Amino acid sequence: MARTFPAVIHFAWLCALCLTAFCEESATPAPPTTFFVIDYLPPAIYEADTLAACFRIENTSTSKKTFQVTATAVDSTGSEIKKQIEKTSVAAGTFSSVKFECDSKRVARIAFELKSDDDPKTLEAETVLILRDDDAWPETKIENGRLKSADGRGIVIPVVEKKRAVEVREFAPMKWIFGSSKDTSIAHAGTCAAFAPAAWQLKIDAAKPLGPWPLNGSIPILNAMNQIVSDIAKSPPGTFKRVVILLTPEDLDLATDPRTYRVVLDALLARLVKVQIGRIALIAPFKYGGNDTHRKAIWREIHESANVNAAMVLDPLDWMHDAQWRADPTGPNIFATHPNAAGRKMIEQAIADLIR
Repeated sequence: MARTFPAVIHFAWLCALCLTAFCEESATPAPPTTFFVIDYLPPAIYEADTLAACFRIENTSTSKKTFQVTATAVDSTGSEIKKQIEKTSVAAGTFSSVKFECDSKRVARIAFELKSDDDPKTLEAETVLILRDDDAWPETKIENGRLKSADGRGIVIPVVEKKRAVEVREFAPMKWIFGSSKDTSIAHAGTCAAFAPAAWQLKIDAAKPLGPWPLNGSIPILNAMNQIVSDIAKSPPGTFKRVVILLTPEDLDLATDPRTYRVVLDALLARLVKVQIGRIALIAPFKYGGNDTHRKAIWREIHESANVNAAMVLDPLDWMHDAQWRADPTGPNIFATHPNAAGRKMIEQAIADLIR
């Protein structure tokens, strides 16, 4: 017995070691072999437009698989409006794309679910929240270049009514744009909210900084809209009667599509009107250098959006001369990415006149 006891202990120890290793290996989940990637979703759409959605399905396994993606649209009560199904086969180590054209009428949410033929469980899922002008603006975050609700409910896509003309246009006199001290019209009545690019470090006490935002694939004008609407929503409706926005130049740097810019800007202006903003002044985005053709296209969309939304636009042509952007006013022609001291002073004075 004395000679067999250590052997028993040794055998028990080996059994325990094997069992532990087996449990640890069993507890480690297998790495995923299927990936559901959003290739395209619009940042905003017009009311009654279709919502185009494109997904990429990647199969990293060693065998061919067949997948189906279901798009289920529901209204604000949760009742199903329409269901669409797209199927695709994906060879091992490759990918395939599926596309949807979803009707947005009466839709409040669209749920996209990915399943495979050999697994009844949902492998991946994405939800799109359709946010109209009358819907409260939720707490949001920018994730993977997209606007998402902070509570994880899904990707937020603002929807705005497309306007083609304004029946009644009441523009403030031009002297208000330049801040005439003799102007006692209603344009100067009420509290003003102002926003300007943070990267330029403008010294304007009443102006709130916009950005800067990380280069994560997000659209700067959508980031600006989110920041402005979220900030104003913190105060009761009617708190602000006027808004002045110096639109950020990042959209010029990243060559934002002019039509996309227009849809988002329309959504922003519609939101401001909903919270009883009576006067809206926009200063078009600008910088020294860059693609002049693209800048003019963006400015054209801003003017058209302002026209149908009863806003005013100031084209800052006088702030784009090289003298305001030269890194060293006494040195060679080396230009900075933001205005120099003389340029900032000119901008600060103009905005201060607008918001006083």
